[in-house]
Amino acid sequence: MRKSVNVQVTQRVGYDGCYYLFVPDHAAGRRNRFTVYRIPASPSRRIKIVGRELPLGYAKKYVERERP
Repeated sequence: MRKSVNVQVTQRVGYDGCYYLFVPDHAAGRRNRFTVYRIPASPSRRIKIVGRELPLGYAKKYVERERP
């Protein structure tokens, strides 16, 4: 049986002038781990990795905590 990945599409929502992106981390040592990127709304700022090898629940909690 093939395992499926859920992709969720939402409206564009930014917190504090930036957006968060969860990407499956296939290079992690464990399954179902994600990398969290913070993408600024302004092109003059840089993309930053804010979390690596996180379970999806922890990644969501981290982003919720970062909101202003």
